Parts: sequence; C-alpha cells; structure tokens
Amino acid sequence: MKIYHRLNKTGLVTAVAKELRVPADEVSRVLDATLDMIVRTVVGGGSVSITNFGTWRAKTAPPRTARNPHTGATVKLPGQQVIRFRVSPRMKALVRTADPNSATVRKLPKGTKTQP
Repeated sequence: MKIYHRLNKTGLVTAVAKELRVPADEVSRVLDATLDMIVRTVVGGGSVSITNFGTWRAKTAPPRTARNPHTGATVKLPGQQVIRFRVSPRMKALVRTADPNSATVRKLPKGTKTQP
C-alpha cells in the first residue's frame, strides 16, 4: 500500500478507489454521505464514534474575555458551540509507533497479534 504524506478529499477518494478497485465517483458518494451524516449528527447535538479512530461531538464553550491584539482592549465573547474531536487510544498508539506500513484501524483476524 502506498504511503501518502498529505491527502485532501480528492486524493483520499482516488486512493480508496484504487485500494478497493471501485469507481472513484462511487467512493466520492460514500465519503460525502459519511461526512454529511457526521455533520448532521454533531450539529443535532449527538456524537459520532468510529472504533479505533476517534469521536466527534459538539460542546458549548463558556463565555470568555479576550483581548484585541492591536488595541489591547478587552472584549467579552459570548459562549458558542464548538466541535471537538477526541482521538482514540488505538490511533494514538499507532501514531506513536511511526510505522505507516502496519498502521490500520481495521479489525484484525482472530489469532493475529494485536497492534499497539
């Protein structure tokens, strides 16, 4: 499997299409639907967890006081909804190993040694 150093959406669609040997437009539709479902769920107040990858959720950030960097004046900012992504422990462990050839969040067959 090819190791990519940077992927945007188009590159991701192309890479997945090659890996799975399916048309890129089909992969693009699936990716769009997946991202739309994540956004709708989080905007609706829910959370989305992908095992061995991470969890997205919305959180209410409390009101705070900030400072204008040009004038130094303080400004009161209202609370607002922000999105949070929490990386799974498995993903953290995979990143720490720094071995892209063995990194996968896919389930491993029974009897296979577990990765970090």
